[in-house]
Amino acid sequence: MQKRFFKNFIVTISLVAFFILSMGMSPAYTMNTVAASIEELQQRQQETQDKMDSVEALKKEAEDVLKALQGEASSLEGEYSGYATRLKKITDDIDNAERSIKETEENIINLQSQLEQAQADEVETKELMKVHIQYMYENNSNQSMLVLLLSSDSMSTFLRRAEYTAAIIQNDQDLVDKYQQQQETIKNATAELEQKQIDLEKYQESLTAQVDGLKALTDEAKAAYQDKTGEVYVAQGTVDEYNAMMSELQAEMRSLQNQQAAAQMELAKQMAGSEDSASAEGTEGGSSGGNVVDPGTTGGSGAAYGAGQDERMLLAACIQAEAWGEGTTGQLAVGSVIMNRVADSRFPGTITGVITQKSQFASYPGPINRILERGVASECLAAADQVLGGYRSGNWLFFMTKPCADGYGITGYTMIGNHAFFYKWGAN
Repeated sequence: MQKRFFKNFIVTISLVAFFILSMGMSPAYTMNTVAASIEELQQRQQETQDKMDSVEALKKEAEDVLKALQGEASSLEGEYSGYATRLKKITDDIDNAERSIKETEENIINLQSQLEQAQADEVETKELMKVHIQYMYENNSNQSMLVLLLSSDSMSTFLRRAEYTAAIIQNDQDLVDKYQQQQETIKNATAELEQKQIDLEKYQESLTAQVDGLKALTDEAKAAYQDKTGEVYVAQGTVDEYNAMMSELQAEMRSLQNQQAAAQMELAKQMAGSEDSASAEGTEGGSSGGNVVDPGTTGGSGAAYGAGQDERMLLAACIQAEAWGEGTTGQLAVGSVIMNRVADSRFPGTITGVITQKSQFASYPGPINRILERGVASECLAAADQVLGGYRSGNWLFFMTKPCADGYGITGYTMIGNHAFFYKWGAN
């Protein structure tokens, strides 16, 4: 970029130096030389535009490739994400199954401990029951009830003693039954847990079998997505390179346009000086044979011009190229300059001659031809038809930006939009 800047800077300085040195040369020689320089700049602009068109086409292709790759990458990312989600769910299910198996094992161990305790309690209760029965047998024998009766001071006492003895024996039996029922319940619960454990282990095995296959699919999808992401990165780099190239070419084009604008201004200034001298001596220039526009005229009506369709479209395209963003007033002003030149004997006598005159309109041929290819805007066609019908918004023969007009010492110009319109170089 720096090399290009210095190169353009040197070219501009060379042109300025050339213009200074050319002041001592004959007017015809100077104008012809400047025109040749402008023609060379136009040729370089066309070459740069061709490069820009080529880069733009290549960039469009690269952007299409990038968009397609981004779509494929997005699809692969979705596929990979789907596999990864399924894999995580199965992995979580395996972990949950493992926790359930461990919990079941702990419950089985706890039930086994309870079963052992119930069995021990049953044995202990049976032993106590034996002791109770043995005691009653040894102390009462077959006459236990008679002895119990005779030793009682009343019938109620006898009954209470008999009930107490029976209750002790029944309590022992109830405890034995309770412990046996408890053991049965524990065994049933243990059996259910053992079956649950078997089912969980089978479930865990089936999930583990799925993991291997799904992990392979996930890894494959991930690798494909990463590869495609790499392709996207490369494609994006290609688009960025074309953008950088386009920026450089646009900068080069602006530099060439600035150089051409400076050269055109110098040529127009020299041409105006030469034509003013010729007019003062009574000579006429150009090919129209018409009259010079009265410098005192500020606008109004002019002669209608019978343009064919090609000239009408060329005029409208030039108006669009020079004043597309200047509104109707600016477009009519540019159209008026063109038609004023057609009517002035110092310029070609046709619209085509004026617009295509060497080194006069920076928009010809490139921008104007591109507008003609795409189609002219309706408002610019309307402005062209209006000036073809005789409307003139001023007597101007020239227009340029305000800084340029001020830089060349032009006074009395009329500002319309971003352009300064004037009749002659110097004071107006």
